[in-house]
Amino acid sequence: MEIKDMKKILAVCLLCISSDLFAYEYLTDLSGPGVTIKRYFVHKNGGLSLILNENVPKNSECNVKNHVYIKPDINGQSLMTSAALAAFASGKAIGLHGDGCETIPFWGGSSTRPIVTDLWVFE
Repeated sequence: MEIKDMKKILAVCLLCISSDLFAYEYLTDLSGPGVTIKRYFVHKNGGLSLILNENVPKNSECNVKNHVYIKPDINGQSLMTSAALAAFASGKAIGLHGDGCETIPFWGGSSTRPIVTDLWVFE
């Protein structure tokens, strides 16, 4: 294999890696003020929908912006769910980081919601 072919392969690999990195985004500012949870819905598959008091301020890709979803099979799901429910019970604001948008079949239609990958609670 020639050097120029190897450079092309490396460039394609880097492009693939970088496009995955850009899919992740802060849905709220890391330092606050965050959003509060108005309602939540526990799905039979173990996922959790959080209906928020306002739109997530930093997401422009999803159709529905005041409603986020924690997938049941994501690492840390049980801890995020516990933190979200504790925040709901105490009225505390949460911060959110996400990975793109998805249609959640339970809610019907073709609207998309932000998928949460990280969640933190404010004082």
